[in-house]
Amino acid sequence: MNDIRQDQTYTFYLSRLGWKIKKQKNVYYFIRKILPFLQITKVQRPETLDTSFLKKIILEEKITITIVEPKDERQAEILKKLNFRQIKPYLPSKTLVIDLSQKLETILKKTKKDCRLSIKKTKNIKIKKCQRKDLTEFYSLWKKSVDFKRYIPPFNQIKNLSQIFKENALFLLYKDSQGAASGAIFLKNKWNAYYWQAFTNKKAREKLIQYQIVWQGVLWAKKNKCLNFDFEGVFDPRFPDKKWLGFSHFKKSFGGEEITYPGAFFKINLNFW
Repeated sequence: MNDIRQDQTYTFYLSRLGWKIKKQKNVYYFIRKILPFLQITKVQRPETLDTSFLKKIILEEKITITIVEPKDERQAEILKKLNFRQIKPYLPSKTLVIDLSQKLETILKKTKKDCRLSIKKTKNIKIKKCQRKDLTEFYSLWKKSVDFKRYIPPFNQIKNLSQIFKENALFLLYKDSQGAASGAIFLKNKWNAYYWQAFTNKKAREKLIQYQIVWQGVLWAKKNKCLNFDFEGVFDPRFPDKKWLGFSHFKKSFGGEEITYPGAFFKINLNFW
């Protein structure tokens, strides 16, 4: 089952952001000019790693930097033999996945006690399913809810996500008169749903709103017959980032299986082969 970054809808989204797309045997390669003399290509979680086609792209497009985020250790070993150097990953190198083929009651039972109680406590709150006209409000509350150190993508990217993914994107938003605000973006392809991005301010955390928002995302994924719900990253001690510890604890309260990826590999293509 392909990662969403190897899905046609996602590649169309990236093309809107200025990436050039190449495709070979259902694997997408992304190319972008950073400077007049600097072009990069990246391939993320491919089902197969075709080094011959990768070489062809590098030569034809005059690629300077190649970044590959392999799907498994076998692909990683191929890259190491080609003298790729491991770097800090761009995609989450470790994640948590809920098996949605289970009964909903089973999924809920496998959550931690505090998580189940939080879902129950917030079951009657009103969470808004945002339409395109609501995205400005969603984005405004997001910016107000996080500090300046946290990266928030430009509004145009959020707008493009909504326009391109259409029914395969879910934007949920909660706000109240006391100033609590929380929201999340969920994406899906044919088989997998993703907890893409989210925010919750202090007042909403005190009310445990984030638990209900994630649970509604799980229900949406289950209703749409997805087989997996991917939390899009938890703390990985191989690439430690303390900022990930808090929300990783939150995500792990929902249960699921931890999945580990090799990370990212990088090479400057002055003399590729």
